[in-house]
Amino acid sequence: MPFEKIQSKGIFREVAGILRVVLLTSIINVVLQGFAFGILMVVFGLDWLSLGILYGLAALIPIVGGALVWVPVSLYEMYLGQGTHALIIALYSIILIGGLIDSLIKPLLIGVIKEKVLKISLKINEILIFFSILAGISKFGFWGIAVGPTITAFFIVLLRVYEKSFIKKPSMLPAQSGGNHRQ
Repeated sequence: MPFEKIQSKGIFREVAGILRVVLLTSIINVVLQGFAFGILMVVFGLDWLSLGILYGLAALIPIVGGALVWVPVSLYEMYLGQGTHALIIALYSIILIGGLIDSLIKPLLIGVIKEKVLKISLKINEILIFFSILAGISKFGFWGIAVGPTITAFFIVLLRVYEKSFIKKPSMLPAQSGGNHRQ
């Protein structure tokens, strides 16, 4: 592509920044989800450490990740005759972990990591990053976690480069002289 060196560096800096934000957010999200599930397992007297780690790792798998852990645990509780425990595990996993941590805390976490931890001023909204992760996951599966935000960041940066380089600002037209004005 016919970019100047400074434009290429700007594109690289923006895309690399987005990837750092996504990586750190994913790691913290995995830890939060695993920790939250581990806490519930302590309440029911199950192996909280192993199940928490499994849940966190499974959370990396798009859409069905956490369910790969909580569904068998719920079924096990049902097998033991603990229907209430099974229902609590299912609701806790769906509402608190899937709804609160993954859908509400994750976008907030993206903003905090972007501005406070990495101290980079990316010109891309946190919600846009979050939705680009979701879009990437739906299109590319697991790898979409990185591919979606990368494509989005690259597209936005290219639009900015285009805007700065090729779109001319409207200039002041000189006043026409003479009495040849049409009305």
